[in-house]
Amino acid sequence: MGLCISAPATFDDAVCAGHASIFHRRTDFRKTERSWLQLRPISENLTVGVPHIPESLDKTSVIATQRSLLKTLCAESNIGNPVLWFYTPMAVSFADDIRAAVVVYDCMDEFAAFKDAPPELAELEHTLLERADLVFTGGFSLYEAKRNRHPSVHAFPSAVDVAHFAAARGGLPDPVDQAGIPHPRLGFFGVIDERMDTALLTSVARRRPDWHFIMIGPVAKSIRRSCHTLTTFITSAASTTRTCQTMPRTGMRRLCRSR
Repeated sequence: MGLCISAPATFDDAVCAGHASIFHRRTDFRKTERSWLQLRPISENLTVGVPHIPESLDKTSVIATQRSLLKTLCAESNIGNPVLWFYTPMAVSFADDIRAAVVVYDCMDEFAAFKDAPPELAELEHTLLERADLVFTGGFSLYEAKRNRHPSVHAFPSAVDVAHFAAARGGLPDPVDQAGIPHPRLGFFGVIDERMDTALLTSVARRRPDWHFIMIGPVAKSIRRSCHTLTTFITSAASTTRTCQTMPRTGMRRLCRSR
């Protein structure tokens, strides 16, 4: 059994062949009175779990609730000694007491360097590195930063699912929310955070008002004000910027095709 904590949306059941796996996704904070764990079967070997927690809870209560939901999941799903796969050190705060056969830390970014990063993140990463049996890094710079902090660190740079995105060359129809946007279009999908050069985007929009920008991905709190200003400017410049929290992979294919 595999138990992945805060797995990315692109992680699919291809890696789960022959193994029952549960992906514990990021917490969804809502205006609700109760906490619960939504389980959504994706395939025979893959289930996605999304914790739903009242947004009114304080930080300590959120961690306690996440821990309780995860313990209940392990008990009800008969999860014992799983392969415990972490994508963020923050999950250590509620998953540190799970007994695992193997612990993997898949380090996708230098999260502690992000603007407004939680102050405890660096300490939690230290704890995770101490416990992990295996560490992967999402690039060579991350590998260089981590290789002296653990005896088994391996670089796995970002790659492209060629077969998946090749489908965009087959002539897919425009999504409804993009059909009315004129060409040429400049598309981006990924996390929208402080690493995005909003000043450059503003400059390009000013110089080329005939270009239309479609930006898809989760928007970090640290950049929401900049995104609002950028969206206001680009809209007034007769270009188009649209941001949303999620988009089906088929929509990403269509975006590739429509550019």
